[in-house]
Amino acid sequence: MSAGVLVPVSMPAEARELIQELGLRGPVEEMIEHTRQAVAGLRSIEIEAWYEHEEDRTPLPHVTVIGWRDGHRSAADDVTEREWFEWAVRTYPPEVKLHLSFALQCLAVADIRARFP
Repeated sequence: MSAGVLVPVSMPAEARELIQELGLRGPVEEMIEHTRQAVAGLRSIEIEAWYEHEEDRTPLPHVTVIGWRDGHRSAADDVTEREWFEWAVRTYPPEVKLHLSFALQCLAVADIRARFP
């Protein structure tokens, strides 16, 4: 694993509040650092807070660490996501992992979506 690159991290107030409420500040900071080290071509990191809604269940609070990188989606991105997930499973107990996830997005895809909604 390479040294982490310094990239901007976007964390809206609602994400900070949810992370604090769940007591997950340490794990989220570790996940940000791991993303800096594990994602080639990383441009930025976004932290997103949301609630998973399922019928007949209380909404489950969730935080996603999103790594944004240059280029188009490739098979290497699938490997990066799988390795990141495996790292998280080895690193955190299920009660922590239950509320946290990772996604890798490519700027080329985001550009297309912005132009053709």
